[in-house]
Amino acid sequence: MKVDLNKAYDKVSWVFIEGVIRKINFPERWVRWIMECITSVSYPLLINGEPTKWFNPSVGLRQGDPLSPYIFILCMEVLSRRVSFLQGSGILTGIKPEHTTKIPTYPKEAAKRVKQEKTLGTYLGCPMDIDGRSTSALNFLVERVHQKVLSWKFQCLSQAGKLVLIHSILIAILSHIMYVYLLPKKFVTKMTSFCLQFFWGKSMGKKPIYWRKREVLEMRKEEGGLGFRNVSMLNKALIFKQAWRIHKEGKSLVSRVLKGKYHHSPIELAKRNKMPSKVSWEFRSMIKVAQQMKEGVGKCISNGRSTSITEDVWLKCGRVALKQSIGEEERSEYTKVSHLINAAGNWNCSLVWRLFPFHTARTILCNPTLPLPDEDKDIWIADKTGKYSTKSGYWWLMNKRQTNEVQRCNSWRVLWSLRIPRRWKILMWKILQGCTNVKGNLQKWGIEINDICEVCGTVSETAEHLFRDCPIIKRV
Repeated sequence: MKVDLNKAYDKVSWVFIEGVIRKINFPERWVRWIMECITSVSYPLLINGEPTKWFNPSVGLRQGDPLSPYIFILCMEVLSRRVSFLQGSGILTGIKPEHTTKIPTYPKEAAKRVKQEKTLGTYLGCPMDIDGRSTSALNFLVERVHQKVLSWKFQCLSQAGKLVLIHSILIAILSHIMYVYLLPKKFVTKMTSFCLQFFWGKSMGKKPIYWRKREVLEMRKEEGGLGFRNVSMLNKALIFKQAWRIHKEGKSLVSRVLKGKYHHSPIELAKRNKMPSKVSWEFRSMIKVAQQMKEGVGKCISNGRSTSITEDVWLKCGRVALKQSIGEEERSEYTKVSHLINAAGNWNCSLVWRLFPFHTARTILCNPTLPLPDEDKDIWIADKTGKYSTKSGYWWLMNKRQTNEVQRCNSWRVLWSLRIPRRWKILMWKILQGCTNVKGNLQKWGIEINDICEVCGTVSETAEHLFRDCPIIKRV
């Protein structure tokens, strides 16, 4: 007997489904919820190219609904048990092939296969069964971003407008994926290339001149950059937000499910440098990111019993170290912060001065003690409130990246605080950064061109001359 599961999926009776879930002793409220999901579907028909009125079917399961596969499995369980009962009663006898008989294969169009349109579908633009490790699995995002960029008119957009579109639309297209998966480097490079080409270029067909390095654009505005989003760092900051939520919100459903399966939160596993052998790619992504960002997780001292003196971050200055003259016996004796607090709930001043260098001891004693019975809590040290946010996590990662391009000065703050159109601010930024396409700059890029100023025709055309020193420009 050959069972066409494709047809059965579309023709299963709703009355039968309700009877099955009632036999399984589902609560009455659950039965109503499930049947409401199943029976609320409606379809139109396309006849001669025109849709008909919507009508309500009485059989079949909704295509693309995450609930439908599970309901179908329950229905198939009834069929399986019925066949087993008939076989045990002797009413139905199966075929007994010899050991030399070849088992016939199903044809390509046979049942027991998952159609592309009958998979788990998408949620907020993110396929529910995607493998985030594969670059090819994310090609649909590459194509979506590429088509979005092509739909915009390059010539009609200023660079200020392009920057807004990059942050509000292009990066937003990736946001739901970036919340869940640690994106492959090849995919991140391709997305960054799209954004940079869109920002600097006039079309996607021609390679533009990249006037400044990507690292400069990604710096803060007060440091001489444009705040251009780094896709890789933003991806990590978003994933760590999920890890932080699981770690801190122990009563939430997702936290209870994942901790029940893996016994620890991603941050706890990262602190112990452990990676479970069998773990989903989503949870593995959270652990990998937490391993890179665990230095930003500090401790808020209550009783000090769970905080290590040297391994945890419990001061604003970061991790502390004991004096080199302290022997191994004393190091093993004083391991927790609670060992530095006396019975009255104050710092043991003599012990602190003896164990730590001068500056570290002074920092410890300047912090007030809070002798509370509660356990020490994890906090995010990059934020004054101790709460993690995507913004604080992103800039914490960016600050870890060393760059020689930082130009901290008041000029940048003054520029971005001016009450003028954004495109004028971008133009002034390009002048200060040497990014304008004046003839002097074009020659530096190897373009053979006469560098004499087109306005006055006397000296070389540089940004300083064209926007400040040119006598004809001064008259204007």
